[in-house]
Amino acid sequence: MPHPELTSSLSLLVQSLESNEISSCAMLRSVLREADIKTEELLPWANYDHPVEDSYGRKLIYENEHFEVMVMSWNPGDMSAIHDHGKTQWGCVQIYGQAEHATFKVDEEAIYTLSREMLQSGQIIHVNHSLVHQMGNSGHHRFLSLHVYGINQVENVPQHGVTADSNLYYAYESSIAKVSGGAFFALDKEDIDAKLNGPKADFPTHIRDYTETVKRLHMAYMAKDSYSMSEDYLVLKEGLYHSYHLELLKENLELQIDEKGHAKDSVWWKILYKEIQAWSMLKEQIDGEENSEDSFNDYAAMYDALIGNPCLEDFMANYISMVFKQFVEDAETKTFLSLGCGTGLIEEYILENHGISKKNLFGFDLSNAMVDIAKKRIQAEQGDVLDLDPSIAQWDIAFTGLNVLHYVDHELFEESIQRTASIVRPGGFFFGDFITPDHIRWYPNLMTSSDSTILSLRSPKLKESEGRMYMKSHIINLDFSKEKVFINDAGSHLRHLPAMHRVRALFEKYFTGSVHLYDACSLREIAPHADSCASTRYFVVAKKKV
Repeated sequence: MPHPELTSSLSLLVQSLESNEISSCAMLRSVLREADIKTEELLPWANYDHPVEDSYGRKLIYENEHFEVMVMSWNPGDMSAIHDHGKTQWGCVQIYGQAEHATFKVDEEAIYTLSREMLQSGQIIHVNHSLVHQMGNSGHHRFLSLHVYGINQVENVPQHGVTADSNLYYAYESSIAKVSGGAFFALDKEDIDAKLNGPKADFPTHIRDYTETVKRLHMAYMAKDSYSMSEDYLVLKEGLYHSYHLELLKENLELQIDEKGHAKDSVWWKILYKEIQAWSMLKEQIDGEENSEDSFNDYAAMYDALIGNPCLEDFMANYISMVFKQFVEDAETKTFLSLGCGTGLIEEYILENHGISKKNLFGFDLSNAMVDIAKKRIQAEQGDVLDLDPSIAQWDIAFTGLNVLHYVDHELFEESIQRTASIVRPGGFFFGDFITPDHIRWYPNLMTSSDSTILSLRSPKLKESEGRMYMKSHIINLDFSKEKVFINDAGSHLRHLPAMHRVRALFEKYFTGSVHLYDACSLREIAPHADSCASTRYFVVAKKKV
């Protein structure tokens, strides 16, 4: 008979279970829908004050030899270990809040993440012995979940109940813990029935499991719990950002990234991205280190290895050489202004190879971090193209490298070209590179330094707003060049993608002399009617009318 404390809805559920008529997840789901159990009916079994070392609260409502009904309590930050449900043949979990849920594929040699998504309140998921999953609370509000697990053949029920004899997959160390209790992280030996060798995890699964394990142990440590003072915590924390993680990451990337740097599997890439973001954020939680408000502050130190040197070698050196040969005479007498000079790498190359005098070359950039590096190479200071004033100075040559003007707000794009034209002397000229509206077809998901110790992960997408097109790219950089990996979440970068004919028309309007567009890689001139070019990069040469 039902327990007297059960509400009518819970009694309906238990009566249906005791009738032995439920034999599948779909049948149980229908019963749960019919019972329409409310959050307040589960509150007598809420356990939000569970020990910190437990990954969530867990209380039994009802059980017999065929089934178990439990309530789980989830505080913000709570997360189960990766687990299955032993010999459970059918079951369901109903969510009463917003839960994070991940599923995994396991074979004899490997475990990897299939999906990670947010479940909404009221959702019901199916559970059986083949499901390997993880559930948690990555939000800011606590919630409950109702869990029902069943089995048809009583002779197959484990000694300690339907959900006993479960496997916890400690992916970060490739082990399996056999348990009869909760799916908790870093259990003490006495809470584990057996410890076995487990499958090797792919990098997203490995680093997320490592991160969640350290996070849970850290929470226990901060709660002054003696359990958390174990050697395991200190060792795991020390290894959280160790460079040895690079080998597994590179091994995965070799399989998942093609020769052009594009991800072969977009689902896997999104999972990897999410897990590395979680890995990055834990450092702030544990060590109190925050990213700089200047998104380029930490990026600047890696910029040349990831962007500057590769772009200089791949296409910039060639087009700069062409411009100087065709448009510059007596270079040593010419004054040169770089708008958005970054680290000054390109400008230093121009000084060393094309005869411009160091005293005649000046650069500015919005990022103080970039300027700090640039000052070691050239004359530079912090500044904005929109502050250019012809009454202060005019220049023979103005230059923008690495599509700087695409970062200007679309409403100010025309003004930035007008301002640039205003500080170029009559007979002088501008040159600089741009990207086509379809640049995303080239844009890679992965960029690496020449020695492969610095990686840049990118997730680009096209965005339309009020009839204008943008490319939005979130960037995470990882520097494995030292013993400890440094992770820089550079945030999202939005670039306006004006049509090529509009760029041409604006330069013609404000320079009033000759304007030419060239493919930045092939150096072939681009026809006025063109919408794009083969490399998706082009450069403009605009002469100021005398």
